[in-house]
Amino acid sequence: MSLRGNKIITVQQGQENQSKEENIYLENTFFCDCYAQAKECLWEILKYSELKDIPSDELSRYSDAELNRLLLSKNLTNIITFCADRGGGKTTAMVSFAKSLEKVEEVDSYQDSLARKFWKSKDNSKVNVLDYRFQVINSIDPTTMEDHDSILQMVLSRMFSLFQTLCEKKNNSSAFSYQKMESDQNEIFELFQRCYHNLEVHTAERSQKEVMDDELEQMAELGDSTNLKASLYRLICKYLDFPRGQNKRYLVIQIDDTDLNVKKAFPILEEIRKYLLLPRVIVLLAANMSQLESTVEQYFFRQYEVSLKYPGSMVGIEQCHLIAEQYLEKLIPGFRRIYLPDLSKAIHKGFKELQVDYREPFNKY
Repeated sequence: MSLRGNKIITVQQGQENQSKEENIYLENTFFCDCYAQAKECLWEILKYSELKDIPSDELSRYSDAELNRLLLSKNLTNIITFCADRGGGKTTAMVSFAKSLEKVEEVDSYQDSLARKFWKSKDNSKVNVLDYRFQVINSIDPTTMEDHDSILQMVLSRMFSLFQTLCEKKNNSSAFSYQKMESDQNEIFELFQRCYHNLEVHTAERSQKEVMDDELEQMAELGDSTNLKASLYRLICKYLDFPRGQNKRYLVIQIDDTDLNVKKAFPILEEIRKYLLLPRVIVLLAANMSQLESTVEQYFFRQYEVSLKYPGSMVGIEQCHLIAEQYLEKLIPGFRRIYLPDLSKAIHKGFKELQVDYREPFNKY
């Protein structure tokens, strides 16, 4: 990532080692080129997501099994990854971009010319981000997850908390039918319960004795768990459309330091791959890609442990490394990886082009 022109790094007293939310619209911030790249990725995701989206009013036509197969055939890539070493600012970049998406609906109200200039494209083939609305859930930190936790649990929990808050405020709106809102609200609660149940079935560790006690019941529940992606998509669509039926609303999921929980990193990526590559969903990751690749590689080392013990076997260390690279390239293509500029290198190469604005804490812009 090359630096163009003078760049300003703002540091607030007492928060030198903390992530922060910054204004992505300023053209002289250290990460301004990265935010522009993230915007290009967002344009692509919105454009192709709309092409692959299934209209909410058509979802009832499909059974869970049919919807699951249809979603699997979409082959959607909806991940944007902010990449840097530890302390390189990837959390700041991810959170700042996410918060800007959350505030998109305020751009017209506040006549924010910088924001309009940032999101607007001279290319008519690009989507207009200002026509969309984004529901951003709080960042998920995998380092705080317990062994039994999953990313889907965290996502559902945050969605449910936001939904409860929205329901508490719904009585303030008189523009829509109260009965219709009440019916939609009850349906969404049922979808939450269904997703939680399917997730529990999917992740539960059942003994062989339990399976033998009631095979038919276990088989039925197992069928429900395989359709978890379909039930999750139904929930997300209904959730985003509540209460006004706005079809251009997207769910933004933030996952920070994906690489730091070595034990959970690969399961997290697998959950994203299996269940969160959905239309109307955008996944933001902050990760050290070298560390993440190493963690994925270790997973495949364990999978091929027996083969690796024997010289000349079909699977060796190089093959495991290649498999890890291919896995990550398919899940997070190179064009969706945003590598943040290295501050130490920038200082050595272009110190005169950098300015440090060291100031006392102040209210966010």
